[in-house]
Amino acid sequence: MFHCASPDIPVHIANGMYGFVLVEPAEGLPTVDKEFYVVQSEIYAHSGDKGHQSFDIDRGERMDPQYVVFNGAVGSLLKDNAPHVPLNQSVRIYIGNAGPNLVSSFHVIGQIFDNVYREGDVISPPPNGLQTTLIPAGGSTIVEFTPRVPGTFLLVDHAIFRLHRGAAGSIIVDGDKQLASEIFNPITAAQGPEMSADSHLSHTMDNAMPGQNTPGHNMAGMTAPSEPPESHAGIPPASDPKKYARAVAANPAPTASASSVSATMAAGATIRILPGAGNTNATDTYSPQVLTIERGTTVAWLNTDPGMVHNVGDDRGAFKSTLIREDESWNYTYNKKGVFPYHCLPHPWMKGEVIVK
Repeated sequence: MFHCASPDIPVHIANGMYGFVLVEPAEGLPTVDKEFYVVQSEIYAHSGDKGHQSFDIDRGERMDPQYVVFNGAVGSLLKDNAPHVPLNQSVRIYIGNAGPNLVSSFHVIGQIFDNVYREGDVISPPPNGLQTTLIPAGGSTIVEFTPRVPGTFLLVDHAIFRLHRGAAGSIIVDGDKQLASEIFNPITAAQGPEMSADSHLSHTMDNAMPGQNTPGHNMAGMTAPSEPPESHAGIPPASDPKKYARAVAANPAPTASASSVSATMAAGATIRILPGAGNTNATDTYSPQVLTIERGTTVAWLNTDPGMVHNVGDDRGAFKSTLIREDESWNYTYNKKGVFPYHCLPHPWMKGEVIVK
């Protein structure tokens, strides 16, 4: 790492006066198929409002960044900015941590690193089979892995609440998604796009960095808990992928949307997401927990959990909602008879059931 070394050094680094130089061994590093460069850093701004923000020295002293970002901005490695990698090709990521304050616990969700060159050491033999590696402020590391299944893989600092401050990137692995069914059954049939690269960002990131688009908040594609052995409503278990996909695809896609409570909700029944439901020890999460309705009824899930964001996913993948913020609702119309268990994807202990007569 190099950085400005005139007073005040911390302020200059926090305002972006840094960079990294890669010096390889004379013989070079082993050949890989794809290489990427990622730099983590912190931004200490007075607020999260859009537009120019002046530097906040008090936040810097408290080590309380407004943003923790990859490559200088929220969303710099998400959605259309995410790099693509073909399936089964080796990947090397050079990661620098400019700080100026925080140690990074770098991790790629869904991957194990084949090799990790700790703290930029390209001389010693790298350790193998690590899942998370520490990168000190002002330090670096190199990780290598080979993705074996297609999908969107998130880059994170596994001091995981930093996701709420923007510490999220992604790599999109291209390939035949049917190959993944040998390992797991992603719930993606008939309910829209796969997981967006910013699915894990919190509502606290509503304001992007100047010049960046505001991250979206779509929970589509997050993997639900494993399927129960029995099927309901004529949908076979996901252990038979072909029959399962056909059955789910035959279920009419809903017209569903999030809306504020002040708006008129669709006629039908309402399930309240209860205060405190997002706590891991919560026992009362939905009211009612079991709802019995007639076929063709529209059900609205209303979030009354203060300060917490939820969503709703059918256990068999018939639907997944967008994020439901406090005092918002999301609607789904049940057009088939049967028993339909559902849950909150980020809070899997939140379980409920709709019985359609």
